[in-house]
Amino acid sequence: MLEPIVTKGNNKDELSYQWYKQWGNDKKEKIDGAIENSYEVLDDSQGYYTLHVLSKRNNNIVETPSNSFLVTLPAMTPSVTYSKTSASVGEEIEANANFINDYQNGLNKLTYQWCKEKIGGYEPIPNATSKKYKPLDNGNYKCEITNTYNEDVVTNTSAEEVKVFEQ
Repeated sequence: MLEPIVTKGNNKDELSYQWYKQWGNDKKEKIDGAIENSYEVLDDSQGYYTLHVLSKRNNNIVETPSNSFLVTLPAMTPSVTYSKTSASVGEEIEANANFINDYQNGLNKLTYQWCKEKIGGYEPIPNATSKKYKPLDNGNYKCEITNTYNEDVVTNTSAEEVKVFEQ
C-alpha cells in the first residue's frame, strides 16, 4: 500500500487526488479510479507511481506531484516440468519453467543446470546448461532452473525426474 503523507497548506484548501503509473520509458498514465490519498499496488503492477494532489481554493487549482515511488516485485520460483518423463540414451529431453502468474514472462533471465543422480544425491553435469539436454548414459536426471529478475534470484528443481535408459 502506497501512502504518502499529504499536508494541507491551509485548512480552506479543498484537496483531491490522482495516481499515475510509469514503467521504463513509457509515458506516465493516469490510473482510472485511483483518486484516494493511498493506493494498493496489484501483484502484477510494478513500475513508478506518482500521486498528484490537486488543491483548490478560491477557484484556483494547483497541481503538485509527489516524488515517484518505485515498486518492484520479487523473482517468482518456477515450477519445473519436462517434455517427457523417460527417454533413451541420446534422445533430447527438455526442461520448462512455469510460473503461476504471467507478469514476469519475457522479463526473466532463466539459467539451466542439468544434474544426474549419483550416490548421495544429484550432481551437476559439466556444461549441461541449456534448456535441452541429450543424456549420454542411462540413469535419472533433473534440471535445476534459476530465475533472475530485478536482481532477485530463486532456484527450483522438480520433484520429478527423467529416467534415461539404453535401448
